[in-house]
Amino acid sequence: MIFLLLMLSLELQLHQTTDLQDSGKKNLNQRTTAMGIIQAAENPKVTYTVKSDQRMDCPALFTVTVPKELYIIEHGSNVTLECNFDTGSHVNLGAITASLQKVENDTSPHRERATLLEEQLSLGKALFHIPQVQVRDEGQYQCIIIYGVAWDYKYLTLKVKDTTKRPVTTKKREVNSAI
Repeated sequence: MIFLLLMLSLELQLHQTTDLQDSGKKNLNQRTTAMGIIQAAENPKVTYTVKSDQRMDCPALFTVTVPKELYIIEHGSNVTLECNFDTGSHVNLGAITASLQKVENDTSPHRERATLLEEQLSLGKALFHIPQVQVRDEGQYQCIIIYGVAWDYKYLTLKVKDTTKRPVTTKKREVNSAI
């Protein structure tokens, strides 16, 4: 996956041909191209032809940072995971794609529960809100920010304290030793 993402950052125009079942080729704009390349890493049988006549100034070094890498949250609480990004100037909201994906080893389908709070994007913040955290929400997440053709990502970890499990306490039984 990282190899495919690196290809995007090396060239403004990426030309790949593929064998799509419906039309043979698919033209994408810059924003959907980046997401398409990420998705293509997960489905290598699909490739894309990307053409762009638009020029967009992107920072020489686009970086994503996280103020906090580990979130420890009580079961049932709300949490907002934060990723910050620096565009070097005014943020062009039309050029931003922000996503939070849970990194999982299994292939079982799951519903993404995080919601992007879009009003903070103009401030260089991608905030992802997860309401009423469940034990199944625990794990590692990848925060991916794409700005035009520049991209970066960071990992965040969510740990859930399950308060429904009560610690087992044992009482010592006193033995009365009356003679």
